[in-house]
Amino acid sequence: MILDGMRALLETWGYQVGTASSANEALACISAKRRCPDLILSDYRLKDEQTGLDAVRDIRAFCNVGIPALILTGDTSEERADEVARNGCRILHKPFSPDQLAEMLRILQETERPSRVKPRAQSQRP
Repeated sequence: MILDGMRALLETWGYQVGTASSANEALACISAKRRCPDLILSDYRLKDEQTGLDAVRDIRAFCNVGIPALILTGDTSEERADEVARNGCRILHKPFSPDQLAEMLRILQETERPSRVKPRAQSQRP
């Protein structure tokens, strides 16, 4: 339900959205669309004891690009913020307003540029 609401909001803002509740689902979506995302928006806690950071790492490796990422979390600890930053992601704490989300997405698009990561075999790319 929350995932559908976020999709609807982002689509009203003009984004093309692929949704998933785990890293594996995200990779399947990327493979099906044969296109890597321009940015990643993920909750910190995903199903099957995965985190959004796990998903970001997997997607970046699969696409061979350092895709800008925003992690959404209710955990306001310094440790969580440091972990997110160490993984090259931005953080937005819950609860947040649609305006706060829109501003963070604008900042990501203006300041973060995809960068190449270690090479992968061509056959493994979408």
